[in-house]
Amino acid sequence: MAERTPADAELRQLRAQAARNALLSEVVLLIARTSSLDRLLSDAVNRFKWALDFECCRLALVRGDGATYDFQTLLETRRGVDKLAQTAVPLAQGLLGKVIASRRVALVGGGEPPDEGLGTVLVLPLTAFDKILGSVSFATVRDNGFTADDIKIAQPFVTHLALAIDRWQQTAALQRANESLVAEKERAERALADLTQAQANLIQAEKMASLGQLTAGIAHEIKNPLNFVNNFAGLSVELLDELKESAAPAIAALDADKRAEIGETLAMLTGNLEKIGEHGRRADNIVKSMLEHSRGVTGERRTVNLNDLVEEALNLSYHGARAHDPSFEITLERDYGGDLAPIELAPQEISRVFINLLGNGFYAATRRQKESADADFRPTVTVATRELGGTIEIRVRDNGTGIPPEIKDKLFEPFFTTKPTGEGTGLGLSISYDIVTQQHGGTIEVDSRVGEFTEFTVRLPRAHRA
Repeated sequence: MAERTPADAELRQLRAQAARNALLSEVVLLIARTSSLDRLLSDAVNRFKWALDFECCRLALVRGDGATYDFQTLLETRRGVDKLAQTAVPLAQGLLGKVIASRRVALVGGGEPPDEGLGTVLVLPLTAFDKILGSVSFATVRDNGFTADDIKIAQPFVTHLALAIDRWQQTAALQRANESLVAEKERAERALADLTQAQANLIQAEKMASLGQLTAGIAHEIKNPLNFVNNFAGLSVELLDELKESAAPAIAALDADKRAEIGETLAMLTGNLEKIGEHGRRADNIVKSMLEHSRGVTGERRTVNLNDLVEEALNLSYHGARAHDPSFEITLERDYGGDLAPIELAPQEISRVFINLLGNGFYAATRRQKESADADFRPTVTVATRELGGTIEIRVRDNGTGIPPEIKDKLFEPFFTTKPTGEGTGLGLSISYDIVTQQHGGTIEVDSRVGEFTEFTVRLPRAHRA
């Protein structure tokens, strides 16, 4: 057997050193290529174990406050020993914290740190660009512990590990900053959208105010000739009656055919004048309603017949829809309670509530007609009133598209609307809710089924104390 010489021992040492250096180079490349910090810590430590030969590796990373650190076990090869993890550990506590504070390598034995009896512990500071990131410890139960060569090979590993951790921390910080900027941008965009919508609503409100003034002017201009029509229609009926009396002797002298012809003509003239008077009075009521609503909400309370108020609102809404769209057609059903006694309320405001509810009903019913494949579908709005003792109930029901359950709770919020942009301000139901609940002490509820119906129920108390 050949005798081993000092040269052979030196050769074996050089080969071992070369193997460790090659493994270190491999670990450094792994650190540079790994994209996940958790994966890096796991893979790099496990690969580096074969170069340094340790049983336990622990990592401490300084927290943002600079006074505490997070502590975790990256590798523990001994069975039955739990991996430790602590957060916000003061720097003055534990060997890992002391190395962070001093930035110096520590090599101790005898189990000073909480190492469950590990023989020798090597702790190195994690620094990158003169910035302390934390510390990393290696522990072994080998009799000879860690040598100077072990420390030399551990230092470049820890240096590259620190650079990688610093890179990932900066990347994470940049990502958080970017996410924060994106969130801020989204909030700014939402705020801008809300502001734009609010501006559009204000512009629309201003348009409506101008339209109200214009409506008032037109209504006044229409009212004057309308008064002449109504007055002269009534006067013509009286004159026609006088003419019948004056011409009665002469008509009596005529033959039967002539008398019948003249009587038929006079009856036709009387009927035509009565029709003119009837429709003239109807037009006069519409003009009065237009004037009343153009003046806005006054809060003036007086005793009114609620059925008449609902009927006026129904006619005004219908003719307003017809004026907006000449092709508008809808079936109107009325179910007025005959036992309703007069009630004291602010008629202008309550009428505005009914007009809002009816307008929404018209929109939903005609929209369903346009979207429906059923040629027999007929849009219908039903208005009903009931006496409930100390309360009057008004129901407005349409057979339209219905309201999804997820938005029912938002219906009375200001500026909330399901109509396309430009077709609704989202203020109608909000204002109606305030008028009914705040100013009249009543309630307004909604019941709906998608694709079938929507019904608003308004209840107004007869006795209300502001």
